[in-house]
Amino acid sequence: MTRTLRAILLTAVTIGAMGAAEPRRPTSRWVLDYGDAQCVASRNYATDDKPLFLALKPSPTGSVMRVMLIRNGASSDAEQRPASVRFDDKAAIAVKALSYGDSKAKRQVASINLPIETFAANRAASSIEVKGSWFNERLAVGGLTGVMAEFDNCLANLREVWNVGAAYRGRITRPAQSRRPLRDLFLSGSYPQQAMMEGNTGRVGLALLIDETGKVADCMIEETSGYATLDTMSCYTITTHARFEPAIGADGKPVKSASFHRINWRIGP
Repeated sequence: MTRTLRAILLTAVTIGAMGAAEPRRPTSRWVLDYGDAQCVASRNYATDDKPLFLALKPSPTGSVMRVMLIRNGASSDAEQRPASVRFDDKAAIAVKALSYGDSKAKRQVASINLPIETFAANRAASSIEVKGSWFNERLAVGGLTGVMAEFDNCLANLREVWNVGAAYRGRITRPAQSRRPLRDLFLSGSYPQQAMMEGNTGRVGLALLIDETGKVADCMIEETSGYATLDTMSCYTITTHARFEPAIGADGKPVKSASFHRINWRIGP
C-alpha cells in the first residue's frame, strides 16, 4: 500500500560558505511505500517524464539506510565509485557508491549504504549533497524528521509481519534453514572483479526476509563492509542461488521469518 505523506513545509535553507549552490527543490511530496517486505520513501526533484528521484530504504532492524539517486538512463555494468554525502554545510562523509543502469526499468541508479545513526543525527537537515560518478546533486530535503517517524511505524509493522526480533521469537518453533551451506554459494568467481583488483575485503551483515515457501523476499544490508560491490554481491548471490526450508510456526505450518547472516570477503587462503 502506498501512502502519500502529509505535506511538510520546507524550512528556509541557510547558505553557509559563500557561493554555495542553492539546493534543487522537490517537485513532489515524500511518498512512503509500505511494501510487503520493505519500507521505501521517495521524492521527485525533476519532471514526470525525466525524473530525478531520491529514495531511502532502511534495513528491517533499522541499522543501515540505503540511499539511492535514480534517473532515466541506458543500461550499464555495475561499478563501484568513490563518493561523498554531506548534510547541510557539515563535513562531507566519504563513502563507496554503486552505480549501474537497469536495462528493464531504463533507469540509472547510484546506491549508497549509510549507518542509520547518521540519518538520526541529521533528521533536521534541510539539504543533502551527494557527489560521485554521474551524480552531483544538492537536494532540499525538508521533512526528514517526519520521514524517519514514518519509517519507525513502517518498520514496526514489517517486524511484526515477518516475525523479526525477540518480541516475536515465540511464534516460531523452527527457524528457516538453508538447504545448503551459504558459504558454498560464494565461489571464487563470485568475488567482484573490481573489488578483487582493488584488494577490497570486509564483512557484510545481511538480513533476509524468507516467506512461507522458503523464497528470499528481500535482502538488506545490516552491517556494511564499506564497499558497495561486496555489499551488493552478497545480497545478489543469496537471493539468486539460496534456497531455504521455511520457518515453522507454533501451529506447525510454514510462516514468514527473518534470517541474519555474515559474509566474510577475503582474498587469498
